[in-house]
Amino acid sequence: FYGTICLMEQPFIKNPDLTIADLVKAKTVREGGKSPDVEVEEVRCTTTGELLKIDVGVYNDESDVERLMYKFRWIDAEGMRAAEEESWKPLLMYGNSRQIVTTVAPNPKARDFRFIIMGQD
Repeated sequence: FYGTICLMEQPFIKNPDLTIADLVKAKTVREGGKSPDVEVEEVRCTTTGELLKIDVGVYNDESDVERLMYKFRWIDAEGMRAAEEESWKPLLMYGNSRQIVTTVAPNPKARDFRFIIMGQD
């Protein structure tokens, strides 16, 4: 899989040494005590009207079922939160499977995001 990323501020221009993997890692935050054993492979971004539309590709490369929770944190152009914190959503990943998590920003102030994941006991 080739990763793509939402380049709202053209990070390659600011730092040409960045790779797509670096950018995907920068958009992903792992929280909680148990880190899920999944990989975020790709992040795609487009706009629908004035709203960001995000697709995040998640891959479970293990044979075991992985239970995790996720949410998005929306950030405005000044780096501040653009919306109230989302609630956690469950995601069940079967062994050796890929899923695309899709969402749309809650308002046009959201210019950036973080995909937050944590393992579920």
